[in-house]
Amino acid sequence: TLTASSPAAPGSGVTGENLISVYYTSGSTGTPKGVASTHAGWTNRMQWMQAQYPLHPGDTVLHKTVLSFDDSAVEIFWPLIAGATVVMLPPGLHRDPRAIADWSSDHHIAALHFVPSMLTLFLDEITPTRQPLTHLRHVISSGEALRPDLVAKFHDRLAHTPAHLHNQWGATEVSIDSTSHT
Repeated sequence: TLTASSPAAPGSGVTGENLISVYYTSGSTGTPKGVASTHAGWTNRMQWMQAQYPLHPGDTVLHKTVLSFDDSAVEIFWPLIAGATVVMLPPGLHRDPRAIADWSSDHHIAALHFVPSMLTLFLDEITPTRQPLTHLRHVISSGEALRPDLVAKFHDRLAHTPAHLHNQWGATEVSIDSTSHT
């Protein structure tokens, strides 16, 4: 039973230098390569995310990114370190901007992560007649260049929400992103 369990964390033997993942990417070179990520890199990344864009217990984050893409880890680990909830989008719906908008409304999503091309399609689904995204505070864009016209569209379509757009950029080698601008 849980009441008989020790409140101390069990020993794992894992250090910051231990491997946590390997992602295969071509990055800016166009040459495919495997990038090994460490626990220390991911811990640093998640702590930075939480300090920069705080999530709270009771918040929800939509996990919609396929596991082979490094941003999927952000959608899982970041909310979990904050005591927030991860809402899992059913398989295949990550390509459906209407489903993403519906799930975001229905599950009171506080944070979403997009590549700009999918952000464009998502914003096309945000209309005055759609249930408002009143819980949405953080929209993170990364993986492609974020154009000024898309930033303007974001502010137009989500003006009725507390959402902020965070443009991030970096390489998988540095635990995904090394720059950020809100």
